[in-house]
Amino acid sequence: MKNTINLTKIYFKESLSNSFNSTNKRSIVKNVLYFIFLFIFIALCLGYSLYNMAIAQMQLYGSASSIILIGLLMSTIMVIMMTAFDTQGYFYKSKDYEILQSLPIKTTSVVTAKYLSSYMMSFIYNAMIGIPTFVVYFYFEQISALAIVIAVFGLILLPAFTQLIGSLLAWVINIISSKMKNKNIMRSILTILFLILLYVFIFSADTTSFTDAFVGDIPLAIKIILPQIYFLYNSVINVSLLWFLAFVGISLLFAIISILVVSISYKKINSALNISIKSKRKGKIYYKKTTIFSTLLKKEAKTFVSSPVYLMNGIIGPILLIIVAIVIGSGMKGVSGLSLNIYAVITMSLLTLSIGMVPTTAVSISMEGSKLFNLKSLPIKYSTIILSKISFNLLLVFPFLLIAQIILWIINPFEIGVCVLLFFYYIISLILYVSFGMLMNLKMPRLKWSSETQAVKQGGSMLITMIVNLVLSFLPMIIYFLFSTQILSMGIVLYMGLMFMLNVVLAIIVISLLFTIGKKLFNKIQ
Repeated sequence: MKNTINLTKIYFKESLSNSFNSTNKRSIVKNVLYFIFLFIFIALCLGYSLYNMAIAQMQLYGSASSIILIGLLMSTIMVIMMTAFDTQGYFYKSKDYEILQSLPIKTTSVVTAKYLSSYMMSFIYNAMIGIPTFVVYFYFEQISALAIVIAVFGLILLPAFTQLIGSLLAWVINIISSKMKNKNIMRSILTILFLILLYVFIFSADTTSFTDAFVGDIPLAIKIILPQIYFLYNSVINVSLLWFLAFVGISLLFAIISILVVSISYKKINSALNISIKSKRKGKIYYKKTTIFSTLLKKEAKTFVSSPVYLMNGIIGPILLIIVAIVIGSGMKGVSGLSLNIYAVITMSLLTLSIGMVPTTAVSISMEGSKLFNLKSLPIKYSTIILSKISFNLLLVFPFLLIAQIILWIINPFEIGVCVLLFFYYIISLILYVSFGMLMNLKMPRLKWSSETQAVKQGGSMLITMIVNLVLSFLPMIIYFLFSTQILSMGIVLYMGLMFMLNVVLAIIVISLLFTIGKKLFNKIQ
């Protein structure tokens, strides 16, 4: 127990200190306040949306209790989509495996400490939606001290289900990969396969059952698949200790299963994953002369493919591009006039949101780790290093963007001029988001990490890039709905052209900063 607590403290301190990449207390406090501000900003935005939903529920059914179910379902789905495949980065192929195995520490203690470290990130994501959900509910319904206590402890224990999903997926993927010859490639292939299956399951869920969940009794499917949410929902609206104890029991059961599943074959899987089998080349060895840029580009691709966590983080956005294009394109059939203008603006926002979901550049410097100093010692220009990282992200996203645009061209009724303008808007947005992510990672690199998940998911550059890209993506939609009369009078094409020019200006500014201030930041990295 003592070893578990000490390891958990170490992982927690490591996450905090490395996330802010500073030893200066004043700088750390400043960064902490900045992240608190971002957290509150996101929570307020989500809270406003939930507040409007609650008003609609009050008008229809005279109660806002269903807002808890809506918020908890949204939270669970979001966390599963964002963290389900990150758990394997904590448990498998971490840098501290060999060191920990040489110490007299039980496997369950190590796994439990890593589980709690991963649990913390899931809790933060859950809290972003969970806190505004309960605040909105208590605003409309009667408040009691016991209900508030239940809600607080409910938020703390809620990530147990998503952690269970992540642990099971990590165990299945890595136990299969550990038996293969090309382990890293197999891990990446299996991770992509499970990601696609997970997305298909989420997006093809029975929407009528989801709607029925807010009218009358909760469907049996939700009670069986998501018992944790069902128990917490009943414990809050009924202020029932019995329901709350059932919720605590199922949460602890999920946590125990997660830890036991990983612990049983933790050593066996990690030992197998750390063994690399190199095939012997037969015949003559030929050396091909290549440019420095192409070599760096290949290095970026190899790093991306060999890391399942990095791969998942960077491939989610491109996959969503295709899904969003199909959904929006299907919804635009038979639409014309004013509704078509609204669809055009929504298309701008949602596709650029997918493009800027998580650029690889936001974590590419962090993924270098200690190898970055070797790269800096080589006679390679700063511009060549940065352009190779940016080019890889552009080459990764562009094919998916082209396919998404073709889908929209085929099934939507936009004029060819609007389609071309939208396509160039997506291209300049992609350049802007990728360049900004690169600049933020130079400003806040995380080079000291024991698992790839820490480098990819727990860095400040990733969070800031996501927030800024989110705001820029929804800016066209926000401006349109605020000034719709003026925009309709000037014409939707002219409005799109102005938004395109705005992103061109922002891209020029960010790229200029990247090759001036960014170079100084790169040279200061130690």
